[in-house]
Amino acid sequence: MKSLIFIGVFVGVCFSSSAQNIRPDECLQMRKGEYIMEAEGGGDIYIYRRRNKQIERYLTTGKKYVFAIEWTGDCSYVLTFVRGNSKRDRQFKGKKVRARIVDFAYDTYTCVLTDSEGNEKKVEITIR
Repeated sequence: MKSLIFIGVFVGVCFSSSAQNIRPDECLQMRKGEYIMEAEGGGDIYIYRRRNKQIERYLTTGKKYVFAIEWTGDCSYVLTFVRGNSKRDRQFKGKKVRARIVDFAYDTYTCVLTDSEGNEKKVEITIR
C-alpha cells in the first residue's frame, strides 16, 4: 500500500533505457521547464523543473514536494524524494521513482513511472 501512495506522490514525474515514440533531442527539452498535470483526485499539479531539482505543487490542496532528479539517459530519469510540507511526508525521504518519457506532442508528453516494487503508471503532462 505504501508503494501505491508513494507512486501517487510522484505522479508528476516520468525509466527505461529508451523511449518508444520520441527522439532523444525532444527529451532534452524536458530537462527544465514548467508543466501541469491532473492529480488523481482532481485538480492540477504545477511542476517546476531545473537542473537537478523538481518541485511539485498541488494547487487545490497546497501540498508541495521537492525531488532530486538524476537523468539516466536521454529520455529517462530517477526522482528521489527530498521533502514535503507535511511531517507525514518524512516516510518517503530517499524513495525513488524511475521515469521514462515515451511520447511527445506539441504541448504534452507522456511518461511511464515505475516505483521500487515494479508498479507502473502512465501519465500525461502538459508543457506550460
